[in-house]
Amino acid sequence: MEIRCRCSKCEAKFKAEEASAGLKIQCPRCGGVVVVPPVARAIEDPTSDSVPRAQVAAAFSSGGGTATQTAPVEVSAPANPWPLRIGLGVLGFVAIGALLFVVYLVNRPVPKTAIMVHWPVAERKAGSLDVSGNLIDIGKRDPIIVHVDEGPHRVRLQRPGFEPVVWSFTLMKGEQKKLSPEWQETKK
Repeated sequence: MEIRCRCSKCEAKFKAEEASAGLKIQCPRCGGVVVVPPVARAIEDPTSDSVPRAQVAAAFSSGGGTATQTAPVEVSAPANPWPLRIGLGVLGFVAIGALLFVVYLVNRPVPKTAIMVHWPVAERKAGSLDVSGNLIDIGKRDPIIVHVDEGPHRVRLQRPGFEPVVWSFTLMKGEQKKLSPEWQETKK
């Protein structure tokens, strides 16, 4: 008698000799290792009217010596492994994506803390800019960008004929403060 087997890797169905029951053999299609089931657990051909040996032996031992045909034992096919594999693959990609996002968050460049003063170049003649006690070269760039440390700052702009413009504020790390002076002429 031959035992019907199914490869768990490629789902191929094939027959093995009864003598190989319980042994490991190679799948003829993919070469994977298949354990040949014992005769009682062998996959029966659903089109066949034959009764597995285990059922015949049970009928003889309980029924007084005559074999009676009982309903065949249902042997379910192994579950398809591909949905599980695909799910694990997707889960792996999500985990890798989350890890890369965390690495990005940790290593992303933090903007520098800065003060940006929008002061038209035409109004700067003989003017000065003082940021926390340091005189800053006002040059011809617009806006004037001064990189500073986080914490409290005092900015003072001066130009002849106008009242000084003063701001006091505290900056957090990476914060950028934009300032535009509103000049008021000095009273004589």
